[in-house]
Amino acid sequence: MMKIVVNDCEYIEFDFKEINYFVGGNSEELRSILQKFYRYFCNNHGQLENVDDIKIIDGDNPVSIKNTNIIFIQGIQSIVDQLLYKKNSLLFNQFNRMSSDFELVRDLDNLNDVQMKLSIDLQEKINTVSKKLFVGLNDFTFDHVVKHNLQLAIKSADNLFALEYSSLDDLMDLYIDFLDEQLSFSDKPSWVVLYNLDAFLSHYSKTKLMSQIHLWIKLYDLKIIYIGGTLENCYINSDEIGNIIVSAEEFHSILPFDNLVKSIKMRYPNEMKMSETKLLSSLIRVIPKMGTSQLDYISGKDLVLLKVLDDMIGFKVSFNQEDFVLSNAEISYLEN
Repeated sequence: MMKIVVNDCEYIEFDFKEINYFVGGNSEELRSILQKFYRYFCNNHGQLENVDDIKIIDGDNPVSIKNTNIIFIQGIQSIVDQLLYKKNSLLFNQFNRMSSDFELVRDLDNLNDVQMKLSIDLQEKINTVSKKLFVGLNDFTFDHVVKHNLQLAIKSADNLFALEYSSLDDLMDLYIDFLDEQLSFSDKPSWVVLYNLDAFLSHYSKTKLMSQIHLWIKLYDLKIIYIGGTLENCYINSDEIGNIIVSAEEFHSILPFDNLVKSIKMRYPNEMKMSETKLLSSLIRVIPKMGTSQLDYISGKDLVLLKVLDDMIGFKVSFNQEDFVLSNAEISYLEN
């Protein structure tokens, strides 16, 4: 169960699933949701009772911060940071897992053998000047070697590019590979918070990431929080429609798909003849537009469905008919 404070004293409360969607036209409130998750997982130092504006309960107990892996994908920098060798990044964790590898340990021992000989030779050279000074070289450790000698580049079309000069699609391919590896080795539950992906990811990268996420939630102990303005390229199926919360003037949970279809049919202005597949596609397009008058590039069928949904949950939105009505000449032109 998840409970989030909105408007200072009002709560939205819902059962959290493997993936939950917060979408809509109220970007300020969506940003607030991101900040609440960040405070819960990153700024609370393990003291759950101090977080008053968000409660996340698993069974009877709050979700443990110390025993949960958390990753935020909220911009290009958040992707790059995870691919650098610094504490708690995907790359850092990957190298940590490799540090006890037998072959790497053997190579490090060989390197230290060479360094020992170098120390002896260096001492002999110093002795020709003075025998009072002892010189030595510290043994190499895995962390020291990687930290001070690591060079990173991305291979693309048989060329090597530094991370900062690589395409975002190449970075995301690399990011997905390392995140998959971390999830497969993790002995803790993991949460991934996705924020406003459409603002910085290409169609290719978002599609690949969301496709991979739907595979991961079947394989790993993983929860996904998706926060954004659209649901396009999210691979949402009918079972996930009930996991959507719309942010407009207020928050509202969407009914499970079967119940939603029944409610729509009861309110549709005439017999609704859309197949469930087409209805699902239409819902994915229009649900984020609920409660808003920003209706650019919306078809007539989607507009009717949107009005039904708005009326269903009490969002009062007016439509300017002149924006959507075509003259007979315009209709004839489109038909030909």
